[in-house]
Amino acid sequence: MPTTSSTFRFQHPTPSRPQDSPHNHDIPKYGAKIQYAKEPDTTAALNTKDTKKVQEIFSTLLYYAQAIDSTMLPAIGTLSTQQSAPTNKTMEGITQLLNYCASNPNAIVRYQKAT
Repeated sequence: MPTTSSTFRFQHPTPSRPQDSPHNHDIPKYGAKIQYAKEPDTTAALNTKDTKKVQEIFSTLLYYAQAIDSTMLPAIGTLSTQQSAPTNKTMEGITQLLNYCASNPNAIVRYQKAT
């Protein structure tokens, strides 16, 4: 499967617990009058080698997500806005996305006739 070969290609270990969500969920504060935006990312920037690795991971997973597993598209869209200047927080999001790929390797697109 493509995700299995991708996790092998990027030397990503199999997660100890299955990852069921491709990205973090922002918990809404019900009853609040104002929903505040998240704080800006102030973690350290990645070096040039890791930046290239981030861009390679995105290009590989974007192709796979558009072709087969569209559940990864929101996570890729969110994280791809940071790929030109990735930080450690971006790398944490990529790790979660790769854990999701490793936990769900058999994505299938099934078309059914409308009744």
